[in-house]
Amino acid sequence: MGTTGAGAGRPGAAVVVGCLIAMFITAPGQTFVISTFSGALSGSLDLTLERLGLAYLIGTLASAVCLTGVGRVADRIGPRRMIGVASAGLAGAGLVFQSAGGFTSLTLAFFLLRLTGQGAISLASSHALALRFDATLGRMEGLRGGTVALAIATVPQLSVALIASHGWRFAAVALTASAALLGLIASIFLIDRDPHPGAGGEGEGEGEAWSHSFDLAAARRTVAFWVLIALVAAQAAIVTAVHFHLLPILAESGANAAEAARTYMTYAGAGLAATLVGGVLADRLRPAPLLGASMVLLGLGATLLEVWTGALGSHMAMGTLGVAQGLGAATHGPTLARFFGRRHHGAIRGAAGTAAVAGSAVAPWATAEAMERTGTFGAPLLMMGLLAVALGMLSGLIRRPQGGG
Repeated sequence: MGTTGAGAGRPGAAVVVGCLIAMFITAPGQTFVISTFSGALSGSLDLTLERLGLAYLIGTLASAVCLTGVGRVADRIGPRRMIGVASAGLAGAGLVFQSAGGFTSLTLAFFLLRLTGQGAISLASSHALALRFDATLGRMEGLRGGTVALAIATVPQLSVALIASHGWRFAAVALTASAALLGLIASIFLIDRDPHPGAGGEGEGEGEAWSHSFDLAAARRTVAFWVLIALVAAQAAIVTAVHFHLLPILAESGANAAEAARTYMTYAGAGLAATLVGGVLADRLRPAPLLGASMVLLGLGATLLEVWTGALGSHMAMGTLGVAQGLGAATHGPTLARFFGRRHHGAIRGAAGTAAVAGSAVAPWATAEAMERTGTFGAPLLMMGLLAVALGMLSGLIRRPQGGG
């Protein structure tokens, strides 16, 4: 579905490129980049890793609470303006981060980084694709998700190099300012301005996508909404918990830090392939079996980390988790847009973002607590596996809801 409004009508390829750029520049607000600052922050600000983790937890949870409101704003001002505003906000977050002097100011910096980079820009890039595409939305979301793998493979290394050569304060400004500049360029020159129904594009189901639309309150009264939200939250929680604790998890099976780091490449490669293939499948198949398979694979990956020790087992587990995450990510977004329409898509996508960010914030802490009580990561990993499989069975309840308007 392509739509155009006043001043819009840019080629679909330009919109896709703009959204890919927008997704890539979320990196400074993502865990995989922020984590590269932990050692420098601990030494410079005289904060323990526990206090750093608490600041990150508070900042992330606070940003999650705001995302549904961010989605409502995106519905009013359009994704183009949202990406521009959030990009400018990301630059401001970098300045706050650069000037952090203690626990409180660092918590504020984490909140702003997560709200703008990881939250608003990511939401708006998905929103822009949903407003422009319908029949090929899964493939477009697959491409968007693939840029995360590219970011994981490149930006942390750049961050580490900048911190080593110029210090963490310079790195904070350099990363966020350059990301903000790219975001502003994408919003001004590539993203459509406030699409609305009635204009050209893919054409299929175009008017229906607006007339058959649920607002957030109506969506919350459907079973499909809550199952989808549960799947989004669980996927974010399990993947983040594993990534956050990956080195000590693999250390229990005898893997060193270098081997653990190599498993990230297995995860990223498998995730990239699954995201691209999953996008094609999401355009051709019903979402229930795809999401069910994603959750079962997620549970299998978490379980393999515990039961299959050694280098091969670690890579198989992380590869399985990558496939699960890629398949789920490529299916969640198109399903929300197709089930609930585009008129209030920003708010509904924001609610899903709230669930995902909240899950990713709480899961590492909860996993650490379970490990402290049992003395091993085995119990929390097996619990993750059981939870994911149980939710995978619930995916059979995912059916397109009737109503809207």
